[in-house]
Amino acid sequence: GTREDGITDTISNALGDLEPFQDPNSGQARSLNWLIYEDPAQLNACSPNLLQRWILALIYYDMGAIDWTTNDGWLVEMDECVWQGCACVSNNAAKEVNEIFDRSLQGKEFTPIRGIDLTDNNVFGSIPSEMGLLADLETISFYINSVTGSIP
Repeated sequence: GTREDGITDTISNALGDLEPFQDPNSGQARSLNWLIYEDPAQLNACSPNLLQRWILALIYYDMGAIDWTTNDGWLVEMDECVWQGCACVSNNAAKEVNEIFDRSLQGKEFTPIRGIDLTDNNVFGSIPSEMGLLADLETISFYINSVTGSIP
C-alpha cells in the first residue's frame, strides 16, 4: 500500500472507526490530510509518534487554533514536545527539555506528551474525545478560554 493508506489505516485502527473521516471538513479529516500531505516531518505509518501528532493536529483544527492568541510552533517539523504549550517532561527539567530538543533535531526516539497548557489563549470549541488516546497525558489546562465538553 501507499504511505497515505498506511497512515490512514494506522489512525483509523487506533480510533476503531472510519466514520469521522467521511466528512472532509471534520477536524479528524483535516488533521489526517495535514499529516499525510502537509506535515513537514513526513512521518510514515510506523512512526511511533504518528497518533500523538495526529491528535495534536486535531486539537489545532477542532479548537480554532487560527484564532488562538499564540499558536507558534504548532504543525511544524520539530517534535511535538516543543510545540507551544505542550510538555513531555515532569517539572520542565531543563536538561530533559534540551535532550528532547536535540532528539527532535536528529529525528530520534518517541517522547509522549505529558501536559498541554493552553491557558488564556482564545481556545474555543469542544475537547476532542481522541485526546483520551494520549495515554501519558497527565495535565491539561484550558483555563480562561471558551472550551466545552468533558476531559476524556
